[in-house]
Amino acid sequence: MIESLGGEGAPSISTTSIIEAEDSEAFQSGLKTLKRSVYFNDRVEIVDCTAADNDFVEANNSIIVYLPVSPRKSSQVIVANGDGSVITVDGNGNDIKFTKLDTELKIRTMGTTIVFQWFQDGPYWRPR
Repeated sequence: MIESLGGEGAPSISTTSIIEAEDSEAFQSGLKTLKRSVYFNDRVEIVDCTAADNDFVEANNSIIVYLPVSPRKSSQVIVANGDGSVITVDGNGNDIKFTKLDTELKIRTMGTTIVFQWFQDGPYWRPR
């Protein structure tokens, strides 16, 4: 079975929480990071689609979003549930590692936004 995010009591990850984590005192004092800008290509999809590196996909209509089949090192893809239907994110031949390795992940709640980070050494996609 597939890992599911969203719904009552389930974890959700948003781009807002990621920005807040970067601004936290613990983050600033505990880590030194190389700052670089990452720009995402935003798009709204209502039919099954394949994301490219650095895409931000708002998915609707119970579609399947396929992650890039040959991602670059440290590639990222953001997928958001735009309408509350069940959105499937497929690894497109690569694993997705949430609590275990799997081939897909479902996003069930409108507004839930997940960043998928490519780990070359895995190799797998890691939702964060």
